[in-house]
Amino acid sequence: MVHAANIHDTKAGILVAKKAFETYPSLKGFCADAGYRNTFEREVSEQLGLTVEISKRIQDISWHILPKRWIVERTFAWLGWSGRLAKDFEQTNLSAENFVKLGAIDNSKKEAKDLRYCFHTTILNLCHVPKHAYK
Repeated sequence: MVHAANIHDTKAGILVAKKAFETYPSLKGFCADAGYRNTFEREVSEQLGLTVEISKRIQDISWHILPKRWIVERTFAWLGWSGRLAKDFEQTNLSAENFVKLGAIDNSKKEAKDLRYCFHTTILNLCHVPKHAYK
């Protein structure tokens, strides 16, 4: 879901949560960072009956990867590979949302191609078939 920039993330997060729950009613909960504590957490619990897991700050001074945070960051990085999504060119939210979906489809195609290659390579290795015999 793409929304206008003048809507605060915690308020828009509730709209996103509702849309996600309508689309995927089997959802059990959401993960969010500390910025979504309180209002978002309470609204999602009251309106949807779902739990919100807020990521905890690590008290150690050294740098650490936060659990599950990398999934979101990786997704945005992959979407950034699409030339159309590298900058904000879109005039409407609907257009932006559709290009995000197209970028996700394109990334899924690339991932499926990589998986197919891995699958074929594994099968060839298991069957001891020389690589030149399979094209």
